[in-house]
Amino acid sequence: MAKTDAPVEDIQVAINGLTCKGCGHPVMVAHGVLTVVCGSCGRVHAVSGMEGLQKFFITPRVSQNQAQEALATWFGGFQVSGDFRRRHMIRDVYLVFLPMWWLHAQVIGWRLGYDIERTRTREGYYRERKVYHEHHVNAFFNWSDPACNPGNYNVKSVNPLGCDLEVYDQGTIAQLGRTEEVVETADVMRQEGRWNIIEQSERRVPLEYVTFEHFTITDEDFFLIWHPVWVVTYSYMGRDYLATIDGAHGHLHHARAPRSEMSRLLFSVGLAFIGNLFMAVMICLGTLSDMTGDADANMILLLVSIFAALVANFFGFKSLCYGSEVKYQHG
Repeated sequence: MAKTDAPVEDIQVAINGLTCKGCGHPVMVAHGVLTVVCGSCGRVHAVSGMEGLQKFFITPRVSQNQAQEALATWFGGFQVSGDFRRRHMIRDVYLVFLPMWWLHAQVIGWRLGYDIERTRTREGYYRERKVYHEHHVNAFFNWSDPACNPGNYNVKSVNPLGCDLEVYDQGTIAQLGRTEEVVETADVMRQEGRWNIIEQSERRVPLEYVTFEHFTITDEDFFLIWHPVWVVTYSYMGRDYLATIDGAHGHLHHARAPRSEMSRLLFSVGLAFIGNLFMAVMICLGTLSDMTGDADANMILLLVSIFAALVANFFGFKSLCYGSEVKYQHG
């Protein structure tokens, strides 16, 4: 609600006279608070100032049964071993709140440069020309990153948009589930988030050669959010596994299971078939190139076909020999 660069001793004076965005009633903000409630209409406002960091937690909307159902749905897939589906044993199910950095920012900027357009002439030569572009960016971007050691949770990012945010309270969270400790500093991660958002802006307007670019973050919200994640531990034939399910949206974050023999066989044979078929087609095209007298094109097609076949057969062999486990990773 209030943003100020005033010195610490002047903060109380600087934020006097603010009004509620809902009803216009005067709101008094005390030093150091992160939220303030309007005494007239009861609206809750977030406050950012020299204290800088707003902390929230997301209310879980996914029950334990729903989390287990989401995992069971993945277990029912074709790639997962049928024997595992019948004989695996659930060891424990618990809710953990993972602290996550969240940056939502608007970027305005320009990117100028050119791409190289290549056309082939009748004589077989390539002609190049520069195609100049001027791109303007004015959009919102999001960035998220774990504020704790993710460990076996394998939760790389979250999306709190559309979730029920509550003001962070350690006592309330402790009643709902476990928590992880924050191990990163806010200033460092905020700067990392800004760099990432600038990179997202650049990727939105790709250019082969950039002659000038300038991006500015005009508005940003930086939060520390405790995100609910259901953790399911299970075992099969003496081996332990762990899966994580989003407690706000209900989707899988990470899971592992033994791969079915049939899917492993079909995948490896399919790769080998595609690689060899591609090589056969390329050799046929190379034969046609011989008939037209284009020896250079024939050699290129032959080398490409051999390389593609070798790559396909390598990954097929690797899947057959070592692909005994199937993994799922969200995002």
